[in-house]
Amino acid sequence: MEGRSTGRDPGRRVTMQAAAEELGVSVEAIRKRVQRGSIRSDKGEDGRRYVWLDVPDEGEDAKDEVLSMVDVLREEIAHMRRESERKDAIIMQLSQAASEQARTIREIEAPSRMAQEAPEAPVEAEEGRGAGPTGGEAERASERPWWRRLFGGS
Repeated sequence: MEGRSTGRDPGRRVTMQAAAEELGVSVEAIRKRVQRGSIRSDKGEDGRRYVWLDVPDEGEDAKDEVLSMVDVLREEIAHMRRESERKDAIIMQLSQAASEQARTIREIEAPSRMAQEAPEAPVEAEEGRGAGPTGGEAERASERPWWRRLFGGS
């Protein structure tokens, strides 16, 4: 006989056999729980022992599930924030490195720009020796960056 409890006892009243099947334990385990008092029970009008199983409050289960999901989402958000901060730090380091590289390149190229802007001294070629470039060669040489003049190349 299965039914809803009345009065102060919430839950469902079921036979020991039905309780054992529902809880996935043996009937003997249900009897031991009754003896220990961990499951409420009473005798029915037919002389059989019935136990009271708590009816889970669907609202409570749903609330627990939502709270569990909220916790998971909070952890995920915290992880994403940490990952975003890590990526921001990497971007900042790369940006600083690129800025330093650009400054170094400007410093290296500055002497060659100054050489282009400085008036050229007249080239006096000593006869018979071929010392120094002719006027056209000197002009082309001063247009190239210093490092190309030093290491060669056009």
